[in-house]
Amino acid sequence: MKQRLVICGGSGGDAWLATRAWLAAGRYDDVALYCDDPERCAAWAEALGVVAVLDRGALFDDGTVAAVHLLDGLRSRDDLLVGMLERGTRVLVAPPVCERGDSARVLASAGPRQLWDASLLPWLPALAEGLRRVCDNHIGRLEQVRVRSILAGGGGWDADLNPGCPLRSPTVIPGFEALLRRELASTLPLAEAVLGPVCEVHVQAPRRDPPFTVMVTWRHRGHARHGVLELTVTPQRHLASPYAPRDDSVEITGTAGILWVGGLRGGPSMVPPLRIYRGDTLLEPEPPGGGWPAAWERMVLGAPILDIPRLQHRLACLQAAAASLECGERIAVG
Repeated sequence: MKQRLVICGGSGGDAWLATRAWLAAGRYDDVALYCDDPERCAAWAEALGVVAVLDRGALFDDGTVAAVHLLDGLRSRDDLLVGMLERGTRVLVAPPVCERGDSARVLASAGPRQLWDASLLPWLPALAEGLRRVCDNHIGRLEQVRVRSILAGGGGWDADLNPGCPLRSPTVIPGFEALLRRELASTLPLAEAVLGPVCEVHVQAPRRDPPFTVMVTWRHRGHARHGVLELTVTPQRHLASPYAPRDDSVEITGTAGILWVGGLRGGPSMVPPLRIYRGDTLLEPEPPGGGWPAAWERMVLGAPILDIPRLQHRLACLQAAAASLECGERIAVG
């Protein structure tokens, strides 16, 4: 029987990235698209050259649906996730896995090797190559991860930077708590991949209405290891971007140098956004085989299985961050 993967939700840029990656991967016979607005879904699917799924019920009734890729922007996404898991469908889910923090139903519904981790930051090709070099001890003993994110809701979508993207929908910035939860849920998997489990979280947010900057710091269980997220939201700023009006970079500091990766949300680039600094020496590593664009298109194949203990730990980190936001104190991760 033909096997179909359905991409659900997301912005126009998200849908385009996911569609292009899955078509390049060639793992499934057919790729389809679903979003809550049938007219938008039909228009997007036509622009991307894939099948449109216009009714949510069809996700459950179509026997060819073998997997779904859940992005954000869906009504009752937690219910859809649980329904897919109970149906026995493989689910690749973008962070946060549970939008309401209702993890019990998800944990009860997920079978072995059924829930995939779509936290894209650790698996984009430039960062994946950087993490490989970190593991090869290129910068010594690891001490810190610092992520800087700028979300400029009014800019981006420069056609000259990426003429291949046919979908240009405006960016919707959610409320402060939902935005912070989403950004932390995308960042913490990176910190875990580099420095291990988090044991303490502190959120500093003097202002919650845009424009604002929020600082989140955390401590890892390993000795003298910590991380920082600097999130800046400026809705009226124009930010030149290939597919989304935002800019992200990460610095991984070790005792012998610094690994810097930029353009994490910028899509494919012919210029490797990867640098290694060791003293006065700057290294610009060669891209992986086939170049950065080819590696980016294959990124979905690197999505790992999300095991239950890791999911529980990430949810505990998000709960600790929410508690710290309310009281302003450092909160231990339970």
